[in-house]
Amino acid sequence: MGGETLYRLLEKLSTPSRILVVHPHMDVVGGSEVLTSLLIERIKGYVDVCLLTAGVHPLHKPRLNGVEIVHLDRPRSASRSEAIARVFDGVGRALAECEPESLLLMIQEPVYIAVAKSLRPSIPSGIYIHFPLEEEAEKDRLSAFYSMLRFPNEYIGFYGIADARMTNSAYTASALKALTGLDSSIVYPAVPEEYFSMPEPKPGDKEPLIVSVGRLVPQKGFHKLLEAFSKVREKYKVNLTIIGVEDPRFKDYRETLEERAREIGDVDLIVKPMKPVEIAEVLRRALIYVHLRVGEHFGMSPVEAMSQATVPVVPRQSGVSELIINGLNGFLLGDDNPSSVAKLLEDLLAKGVEGLWNTAVRARRTSMFFHPDRYALQVLSHLKLAGAGAWLATGFP
Repeated sequence: MGGETLYRLLEKLSTPSRILVVHPHMDVVGGSEVLTSLLIERIKGYVDVCLLTAGVHPLHKPRLNGVEIVHLDRPRSASRSEAIARVFDGVGRALAECEPESLLLMIQEPVYIAVAKSLRPSIPSGIYIHFPLEEEAEKDRLSAFYSMLRFPNEYIGFYGIADARMTNSAYTASALKALTGLDSSIVYPAVPEEYFSMPEPKPGDKEPLIVSVGRLVPQKGFHKLLEAFSKVREKYKVNLTIIGVEDPRFKDYRETLEERAREIGDVDLIVKPMKPVEIAEVLRRALIYVHLRVGEHFGMSPVEAMSQATVPVVPRQSGVSELIINGLNGFLLGDDNPSSVAKLLEDLLAKGVEGLWNTAVRARRTSMFFHPDRYALQVLSHLKLAGAGAWLATGFP
């Protein structure tokens, strides 16, 4: 590589001044949507940001204030062909109106990068992969994905098109490697800064309360947590709070949970989007947080709980287990069998606040790594590399 080529490569390593961020459904309150709003809030004063999405939920709007938004049009019918056509239209308009220097896709939908590259082959692209496969994409639910401009059956063939691939955990990176042979850079996600700005928790804040947070879908294992709790409350005076939002693809699951919660008693099932400070206030009172999604890519709710000195209980087979040293800053489950979960919860409740407090303090310290500033800096760094990689792939023009 000659000196002139090296100089031009270094030029490409500068941070792009205008970025097109893509997330098809910012009108949903979920982990990827919250993460997208956090990132945009952090970088919008440093670079120009344009957002391509089908809608924005009111909870995200304050973080997106002042950001140019190009709206994706949802398909009139839930067909794959019409959804693809809408993506071509939306990406084309965004490239023309925003004139971005790079594209950042915040969810595992590489079809958007494939479309962008077909329209503008030289645009550097980065993708943030939460998990390389869509675990909820049963055949009878595909139409619901298409209606949200998602294409779960198209992932594997298109991941290689991105110039930079970021994954949210070593668990996800290894899954991507096994499925596609592709490497990726691990960039752990972030939680809202509000969790870190709360007053430092004290032992007196804690109650005999167990909490779990997440979308109300079977994969999250809330039904198993209810069965475990029914066993625990036979021995201990304890309450359970489940905070979730309903997923339109699993409306019947919410009804099942509500019915079982009424039968068991001492269960508070909160089904509504909540602001971070509202969730933090509940977590602050809780002694134990339980996350039963086995095989989950990561899961930010346990980290949010840890920020409030709430002791996390998570599956060994999950991305979030990478944060936990069993017994030191949390506890690991070998399986999600309700009897196994109940036994561990009983052991922890027997320790009480005093016996668990050192673990809770270490959990809080672990959570500090997940500040949105750290996340934003890492993502911008990888977009710089994406720009250099895209340039090199053209043969040094």
